Amino acid sequence: MTVEDRTKVIEVVSEVGKGLTPMSAFDDALIRTGVGNTNLIRLSSIIPKGWRVESAIKTTKINPREDWGKKLYCVYARADIQPGTIGAAGIGWVSYQSEGFEESLLDIQQGMFVEHEITAPVSVFKEPPHEVIAQNIKKSLKEMLRRRDAVENSMGIRSVICCPNEVDNNYHQCALVLAVYQLENW
Repeated sequence: MTVEDRTKVIEVVSEVGKGLTPMSAFDDALIRTGVGNTNLIRLSSIIPKGWRVESAIKTTKINPREDWGKKLYCVYARADIQPGTIGAAGIGWVSYQSEGFEESLLDIQQGMFVEHEITAPVSVFKEPPHEVIAQNIKKSLKEMLRRRDAVENSMGIRSVICCPNEVDNNYHQCALVLAVYQLENW
């Protein structure tokens, strides 16, 4: 049996939504990622043993017609961008081993997510927002690993940026990065 046979996949997707209000822009981003008709249950940062993280363009875990209203366990970063501002959202993840693991368990990883968001007027940024997000994610993950006496095996970052909407300044935007664990019936 391979590691892939024994693990569950967490898909990380990202999208930018647009709408007349911050909530409708968030809804648009959810629809674009493929999770718009589910009930989100937001998790904290710990990735259980036996799960692995993969980037995806759109989640493959959800059938919009069959999965309407189901519970969706996820971690997400959401930046609501007002007209005339710029922003970004990002999720980083790391898999690691802790001291004292049995040799036979070394191929079953555990890990952590960290989420960051940033928004501000364009003039405030000295660096592009997605670079600020990436730096903050790396700093956070390194510190979280240190607290756990853990050694990094692999790290990943997924971010999305929203630029000012120069065509129609009445629209809000939502930068969304979502880590999709699993669906569950009520």
